[in-house]
Amino acid sequence: MEEEVDEGKKERDKRSSNHDDSLYDELFSLICADKEIVKKEAFKILLGLIDTESMVAYIQRNEKKCLKILISGLNSDYEVVALQCLVNLSAHIPKELIRRNLIEIVFDLLRDEEEAQERSHTELYIMLVANLSREKAGLYKILDLPEGQKQEGEKQEETQPQPQPQESRELAVSHYLNKLLHLFSKPIVTATINKQVTDKYFFIAHILINVSSVKECAHFFKSVILLNMLSKQMLQQERCAAVLQCVINLCMSETLHPYIFHEECNLMPRVLSLVYTREKGSNDEFAALPSIATSQKGANKDSVHPLILDMSTVLTPSTDVKNRVMILLRNLFSRELARQKLRSYGVEHVLRNWLLHEKNTGIT
Repeated sequence: MEEEVDEGKKERDKRSSNHDDSLYDELFSLICADKEIVKKEAFKILLGLIDTESMVAYIQRNEKKCLKILISGLNSDYEVVALQCLVNLSAHIPKELIRRNLIEIVFDLLRDEEEAQERSHTELYIMLVANLSREKAGLYKILDLPEGQKQEGEKQEETQPQPQPQESRELAVSHYLNKLLHLFSKPIVTATINKQVTDKYFFIAHILINVSSVKECAHFFKSVILLNMLSKQMLQQERCAAVLQCVINLCMSETLHPYIFHEECNLMPRVLSLVYTREKGSNDEFAALPSIATSQKGANKDSVHPLILDMSTVLTPSTDVKNRVMILLRNLFSRELARQKLRSYGVEHVLRNWLLHEKNTGIT
């Protein structure tokens, strides 16, 4: 009896699937129609269906045809709705879209958009790349790493000695990553398409989190200037927690420690300033260090580095930020050299100051 029920259900599902397929065949044929208005309206219908299980399955079964039609829509009068379809679809089948060179296409469109200065779909392009960057294949494309080179890079990471910051020739360069970093360093502006999004470039932070999660990324961040740019982004309240996650990932690579703890790098002082409260006119502050170097020669170990004093105001109210600072410090304290560097910033006094002003007992 149960077998008969199962067979009946399978038959109904098959008929339903065939019915859906015929409807979707017709929808995609309308998208390929001659009249632009028909194409645009068909794309709008597709956008409403793109997240359904049956539509995603249909596109996977007809990958070559469907993705060609969707991607070609990026060079049309209905490019916004085509782009929205691809953004939604990229959450379901990112690998298929990466294989279709969608990352390369998006960065070409970003370049053309910047040159033309006529329209701006930047936030949608960034959201699309953010979804695709969740796959390693997408990350390697962003970093412009061929398949063979990524494994070779991992071996070099293990065998080569740590470089010094002045060895700028070892800084790897990726056009796509540089483009994202350039946009991320621009002033924050409201999104063009969705006015409720106050930071047009926010999702670049998520791309950087994904990029920084792979070992091969280290060579692309061997720059004090670049690390200082990331440091500045923590001034933006909306970006701070996301940037901190990126910093946590970067600090996992000891290859980057000579740059992160370089005397001209503001990254760690900025992080520590987030949890430090400077009480103006207070007599309980320890004297600021003239430099990191002097602390290493035996100066007052409890002193707080002047950059921390300059950058700090009050303890950040964000629980996410405080938890991530705690995770970062916990990771760094497990390494002897990093621990010494943190002490040179006066981390013990920063932590005592944090404890003194912290009211949230749930900080982990």
